[in-house]
Amino acid sequence: MQQRFVRGHRLSATALLAVDGIVASTVVEGSMTKALYLEFIEHDVGPSVLIR
Repeated sequence: MQQRFVRGHRLSATALLAVDGIVASTVVEGSMTKALYLEFIEHDVGPSVLIR
């Protein structure tokens, strides 16, 4: 019995790991582009680093 390959959605996950654990994380559908990565740094990482 041969199984068919079913295409699904590709997800990319990025996280900032500190000594305390995960500080910020994001998941996007498809590939993580430079623009999405910079947005993650600006909106998720920046505020969480300033709080510390």
